[in-house]
Amino acid sequence: MSASLDANVVLRLLLNDVPEQHDAAVVLLQTGGTFFVSDIALVETIFVLGRAYGLNREQQQEAIHGLVNLPQIVANAR
Repeated sequence: MSASLDANVVLRLLLNDVPEQHDAAVVLLQTGGTFFVSDIALVETIFVLGRAYGLNREQQQEAIHGLVNLPQIVANAR
């Protein structure tokens, strides 16, 4: 069974806007486990990337693809 990551953790991983939280999220991923990211968390992440951080669709897509293609991440979006 894998643990789940919510949109807040995903955003910290992608943005590194709060360095301490980004570092903690990276360490978590390096523990060797697998982590599930729900479709809802992905949609919320995309929404925040666009609305709050001004990323265009191509940038959002690149960020999400990079995330879901990590070996530690399990997502329906693969």
